[in-house]
Order: sequence, then C-alpha cells, then structure tokens
Amino acid sequence: MKFDEFERAACADWERIPVEYRAGVDGLVVERKAVPHPSLPEIYTLGECLTESYPSDYGGPDTTRSLVVLYYGSFFR
Repeated sequence: MKFDEFERAACADWERIPVEYRAGVDGLVVERKAVPHPSLPEIYTLGECLTESYPSDYGGPDTTRSLVVLYYGSFFR
C-alpha cells in the first residue's frame, strides 16, 4: 500500500470514530517514517498519542490536548 492510500484510509477510519470518543484529541497525523523500538531492533512503533499541556488558570482536562500519530513506515517493516 502506498503512503497516500494509507493516509486516506487512516483518515477515513479516524472520521468514523464517534466525536465523543475523540474529545480532547486534536487530530490524526500520518508520518512517513518508521520508528524502531530503542532497545528491540525487530520491533517498530506503529503509532502513539502525543500530549501537550496548554497554560490555563483552569487546570482541568481541557488544558491537555492530544494528537494521534501513525508511522506509515513501521507498518511495512
């Protein structure tokens, strides 16, 4: 599967996830690279959820945002 096909399929699947389950997640990014495990060279990270805190006086759950990242290259190792 080529990168463009993979990205389109991943985005279509993302859109099928009900909005209430995506609360606090800003979106999906598909990276071309493969991400090897730091100590197990035969294992690759398929994806991860990256989080970042945003400054706020409120300090509640709305101050942390997430982004789902899929590593295209890791799926084809």
